[in-house]
Amino acid sequence: MNCVKQPLLRLAHSFLLCVTVLILQSTSSAQTFPGGKVLDSKLYHLGDDVVDLWPGISPEPEGERLDIEFKSRKNEKNFTLTLTYWDLNYPAIVKINGNEVQPLDPSQKKKDATVIIPAGTLVNGENTVSFIPKLQDDCVIGNVVLHEKSFKELMKLQTVTLSVLDQGSKQLIPAKVTITDSKGALKQIFLAPNNRTAMRHGLIYIPAAETKIDLVEGDYVFHATRGMEWSLDKQMIRVSSTTNVNLKLRREVDTKGFIASDTHIHTLTFSGHGDSTAEERIITLAGEGVELAIATDHHHHTDFKPFQEKLGMNQYFTSVTGNEVSTKVGHFNTFPMEPNGPVPNKHETNWVKLVEDMRGHGGRVVILNHPRWPRQDVFAINGFNTLTGERASGVPITFDAMELVNSGASQANMQLLEDWFALLNHGEKVSAVGASDSHTVSGIVGQGRTYIRSAAKEPGRIDVDAACDAILSGDTSVSYGIFADVVVNKRFKMGQIVPVKGGNVTVRLRMASPSWVRPERAVVYLNGVAVAERELTPKAGQPFNEYATFSIPAPRHDAYLVCVVSGPGVSEPSWKTKAPYTFAATNPVFLDADRDGQYRSPRDTAKFLLTQTVNNMDAQWDATSKVDDAVAVQMVDLMHIAANAQERDALKNRLKESDRKVFGELLATWSPEVKSLSAK
Repeated sequence: MNCVKQPLLRLAHSFLLCVTVLILQSTSSAQTFPGGKVLDSKLYHLGDDVVDLWPGISPEPEGERLDIEFKSRKNEKNFTLTLTYWDLNYPAIVKINGNEVQPLDPSQKKKDATVIIPAGTLVNGENTVSFIPKLQDDCVIGNVVLHEKSFKELMKLQTVTLSVLDQGSKQLIPAKVTITDSKGALKQIFLAPNNRTAMRHGLIYIPAAETKIDLVEGDYVFHATRGMEWSLDKQMIRVSSTTNVNLKLRREVDTKGFIASDTHIHTLTFSGHGDSTAEERIITLAGEGVELAIATDHHHHTDFKPFQEKLGMNQYFTSVTGNEVSTKVGHFNTFPMEPNGPVPNKHETNWVKLVEDMRGHGGRVVILNHPRWPRQDVFAINGFNTLTGERASGVPITFDAMELVNSGASQANMQLLEDWFALLNHGEKVSAVGASDSHTVSGIVGQGRTYIRSAAKEPGRIDVDAACDAILSGDTSVSYGIFADVVVNKRFKMGQIVPVKGGNVTVRLRMASPSWVRPERAVVYLNGVAVAERELTPKAGQPFNEYATFSIPAPRHDAYLVCVVSGPGVSEPSWKTKAPYTFAATNPVFLDADRDGQYRSPRDTAKFLLTQTVNNMDAQWDATSKVDDAVAVQMVDLMHIAANAQERDALKNRLKESDRKVFGELLATWSPEVKSLSAK
C-alpha cells in the first residue's frame, strides 16, 4: 500500500469566517448540537495510508494529527467541544493547550461526539486543541465546534439517581443498569468520568451506592442485572426532571457449594486492546457476580488486587494472576502466576514444550482457548479428526482443559461439544471450562463461566489452590446462562469414578436458571452418544430449578457420562448472547464397569479388546459388534493404523458395506492427513 506521511496539520481560523462555512455544511456535529463557534468545519483524513473509502474525504492522509488554533476567553466553568469522527480503531488523545482532556472512544461508525473542557483549561487569547489518533490508525475527524456551555446545559440534561437493591439482604449491591427505549435500542448515558463506574453506550456498571447520571429528557426503560444467578428488574420511567430510579434484584439461582469463575479476562490497561481499563474491569466483575476472576492479559501477569483494594471491592471476588500465552500454535491461559514473575515464551511452537514452559513458570492449570476461533482454528490446523480424536500432526495433548464455551467468541453451533467428546474418546484427560474472553466493558464478563465446587463461604476469601485442584480433577461445570450439577448412584460427583456392574445407573441432574433464561432440553451422553433426554417446560417469568432423574443401563465397558442442558439464546439487551443458545454441561463422571478401581477410555478399552482378539481382521471386525459406537470407532481406527495397504482397502470396504451409521461417518473423516498419520 502507498504511504503518504505528513507530520503535522496545523490550522488557524477566525470565528467569523467559520460561522459562514458552518451554514453551508450539509452534515456536521453542529446539526446534532446547534449553536456554538465553529473552529473548523472540514472533515480531515488523519493517518499514514491512502484510503479511498470515504466519499468527499481526501484519500491521501492530511496529517497524523490535527491541531486547531483558535481565540477564546478563559473558561470559568466547563465548556464543551463537539465534533464528528469515524473509523477510529483505538482511543484518540485530545489535548487543549497541551493538557489531556477526555479522549475519543473508538468508533467505526460515524459519531457526533462531545469533549468536556474542564474549567480553567482555556486562556484569554490564543488556544490550541489537538486530536492525536494512534499511529497508523487511519480515521476521519473534523466539524469541530466550541460551545461556551457546560455539557449539561448544551444537552439540556436531567439528573437521574440510580440504585440497585438486593431484595434478600435489603442492601445496595454492585450491578449493571442498561438503559433503552421502549423497543430495546440502547440510549446515550451522560456521566462525568470517575473511577467508581464503568459506562459505555446504553449501559453503566454501578457500585453498591446511589449513582448519579444525566439523561436527555424522555421515556426510558431501565434494566438491572447482576449476572445469571440474579433476576432482571425492568422499569419504564419518564425522565423530565430530577428522577430517582430504584431497581431491585433477588438471587434466583442457588449455587451453594460452587463458586462462579471466569477463567479468561482482559483489560485495555495491560493487553493493549479492547476498551476496559483495569479499574473498570474490577467494577464489571463485581457487577456481574463473578467470584473467582482469573486475569489473563496477553503476555502479562496482571494483578487485580491493588485495583480491588483501591476501589474497596475486595469482598466481592477473589482475583488470580494468570496469562494468556498467545502463540502461532494457539492461545493458552495459565494460572496462577506470580505477578512480578517472568512470562512464558510466546514464541514456542511445540505444544509439549510450550505447556512445560507455562508450568515451569508456576502455572498449575493450562487451558486451550477458543479452539475453533476462525482466525486460528487449532483443531483444523492440526488435522483433528472429530470422531476419533486423532491429530494428523501427531501433536500430544498435555493441557488440562479446553474452552467449551467462550461467550466472547461463541459459535453458532456446538461443534466444540463434539470435539471435546472426540478427545475424551481418544483418552485425553481434558476438562471443559466456560469463560467470557471479555476485552471490553460492554462484552459481558462472566457471561460464559465455570462453576467450581468449593467450600468457600465468602467470595473474597476463596482458596485458590483448592479451586485449581477442582479444575484439574474435573469437579466443575460449564455455564452459559444455565447452571448444572450431577450426582450418579446417589453419591458420585463430577470427576469421580463410579463402580458399576450390570443393572442400571441412576443419574440425578440438577438444572437451574434465572427467570429470563429458558432451558428446554436435557441430554445424558455416554461416551459422547446421547442415551437419554428430556424436554423441559420452564414457567414464563419464573426461575427454573428442577431435578431430572434418569435410569440408564450400565455399560458393558468403562464409559464417561456427561449431562448437557440447553435452551434458546437471550435477546434481552441487558444480557444478549452472541450465540443462539444458552447452555450448561457437567464434566464427566467415570463409570467403572469392570470394577477394577480404574477408568479406561474408549481408546484404552479398544486397545485392550484388540489384544484379547485373534490377530485377524475377521475376528477383530466381529468384536466391534459387541461394543458401543465410541469403542467400535476406536477399534477400527487402531485396526486401520496397524494394517497394511491391502488390509486398509479391505477395512474400507467393510465400512462401506456396514449399515452401522457411525462407520459411514468414520469413513468420511479419514482424510489423507489422517491416513498419513496411520502410515507412521
